[in-house]
Amino acid sequence: MASVGSCPALGLTSAIKWLRASALGLVGLCVCPAAALATDIDAVADGQDATATDEAPLRSGLRWHIDGSWRLGGDHLTPIDVNSPDPAKLTPNDTGEHRLRLGGDVEYAQTHGFVRGLAAQIQADFRQSNNTVDTPDGFTMRKAYAEATTLAGRFSAGRTVSQWGLGLVAQNGEDDPMQFGMKHGGGIVDRVQYAILPAAIFQSGDPMDAFPLAIAVAYDRVRQDDLARTDSDVAHHWLAALLYRGKDLQAGLYGVKRDQVDAAGLGMNAWIGDAYAAYSSYTKTGWKLGIASEFAVISGTTTWLRTISQPDHLDIAQWGGVIRGEAAHNGLKFRLEGGIASGDDRPFDSTLHNFQFASDYHVGLVLFSQYMRQQSRQTMANLGDPRFTNGAPAGVEHVDTHGAVTQAMYLHPVVRLEATKRLALMVGAVFARSPVEVADPFQTYMAGGVPAGPRGAKHQQDLGTEFDTAVEWNQPIAVGLSLLARVDAGVLLPGHAYDAADGSAASAVAGVQGQLALRGNW
Repeated sequence: MASVGSCPALGLTSAIKWLRASALGLVGLCVCPAAALATDIDAVADGQDATATDEAPLRSGLRWHIDGSWRLGGDHLTPIDVNSPDPAKLTPNDTGEHRLRLGGDVEYAQTHGFVRGLAAQIQADFRQSNNTVDTPDGFTMRKAYAEATTLAGRFSAGRTVSQWGLGLVAQNGEDDPMQFGMKHGGGIVDRVQYAILPAAIFQSGDPMDAFPLAIAVAYDRVRQDDLARTDSDVAHHWLAALLYRGKDLQAGLYGVKRDQVDAAGLGMNAWIGDAYAAYSSYTKTGWKLGIASEFAVISGTTTWLRTISQPDHLDIAQWGGVIRGEAAHNGLKFRLEGGIASGDDRPFDSTLHNFQFASDYHVGLVLFSQYMRQQSRQTMANLGDPRFTNGAPAGVEHVDTHGAVTQAMYLHPVVRLEATKRLALMVGAVFARSPVEVADPFQTYMAGGVPAGPRGAKHQQDLGTEFDTAVEWNQPIAVGLSLLARVDAGVLLPGHAYDAADGSAASAVAGVQGQLALRGNW
């Protein structure tokens, strides 16, 4: 069933980093506001120093930055056991794409006057692929954003991508070196935002020494995310958020009101609440240790996928979260992550319980991104097959998980070794089961309401075990220019939830993904 599991959040890390003390002790400038959007809790959890630029001196003047990349990628998947396959409606087992991304930002800062800084960002993608279900081909404007830093706060407007916390529900699509696989691009919104650090008003010195809490409000017109994938999907967000960002501790809360309607007049009215926190510190032996967590709840109503007993609307009651611990020292990084996404073992009652992470939040390479995605595509085909039903229910396209973590609880250890400045090796595993008995909507209907998995197994929760590895090579070419070559590979041993009705186990599935990227940063 559908999940309301993706919504943009506010760039509050940027809001705190630019609110440094100025000569008047009120407001300052961010040294690098464009990068700040992606350097909050992720930087801490990845063993980076999220506050490294906070101590850089503030200077008046103009700064500019240009970046770009060209990426060629492809993946191969061995055959997946599905029930009543319809190859025309499933994602190909062999996919490939190339993507050109170009962008940059410019920033002007001064230490006097009401306006202390002006900045603008722009970034665009051009993409071609034989799999356009997740991300459309052609030209996509990802960023066209302007902002003004004043003594009254920061005002910003334009098109941008979103990131909040660990990226559980708001994901900007940027690569995470500790995650497997390639990302599709994240959520894109047209946003109007206002943010302020109240301590900047009352603190005569550096407001970060008083109380580093930022407040922000925003309005979004969603252009692309996991639930709004076409121009006929009209979605809006009203957002409010708080972010505390100390040197070692970061914590935040935000709420989102989402309204969405599609071409058929169907949609949702939902509230999303999200909280995250992260703490990191160095030991005396030079290890950097960190712990981070994010938790989200969603409530509301939707007119998608209404049931026979509930022909008007369905209620939404979903929740999910992750907790992540990391240790890093001299190129060696460990990550242990546990997560849960609420499940729904009663697909025909009045409430949708199955939470869904943002699809660009990767856990492993095969189980969620490929295997469960294919099974959900098969369920879509079955629900719309006239041999079994009287026609596809409205909103059936939302059964597709798009590779997101959903209806699962998992443990995901990862080890990354940067053996040299150019070579990195990574290994990981995923151990997963459903928090409730797996209930494929079609198979459960055919079983008279008894929870049944995608191939007919009844009363099962075991999703499977996966083992992954990756090899990455970074080759400098010229000043600011480098070449990345990477290969990810994984094997999944499906759990009993994917057994057939007669008890026979599903076949193991292997996946290989390769990418070649030319990257520039000036």
